[in-house]
Amino acid sequence: RIRLIVMAQGNSKLLLEAFQRLPDYDKVVLSEELARTGCEGQSYEIDTLKDGRGPAFLIYYGPAFLQKAGLLDPRGALSVLAEIYRQARAMWPLRGNGAGVNVIVRIDALKAE
Repeated sequence: RIRLIVMAQGNSKLLLEAFQRLPDYDKVVLSEELARTGCEGQSYEIDTLKDGRGPAFLIYYGPAFLQKAGLLDPRGALSVLAEIYRQARAMWPLRGNGAGVNVIVRIDALKAE
């Protein structure tokens, strides 16, 4: 959730409240994918995810998307972000040797709408 606060900036309260109302499958996807650091052997101390597999995703324009769409429909924006992560994971499955690998997923077209 800390990464959501940073991404949302001024909308953080709205997005955190919306996160609590998400279905469990969206919460799990967001929590797990945002916990992946992209650095081998690194994990966030407060996260329960200790899975060292990767790759990690950088959702390029993710913060801008959450800041803009999150004002209109915070829960919907988080659901869309969870689906972006799901689709990215389908294209780049978890690998044991992928902890130090990063994939950039560009969503600038979504951010613009």
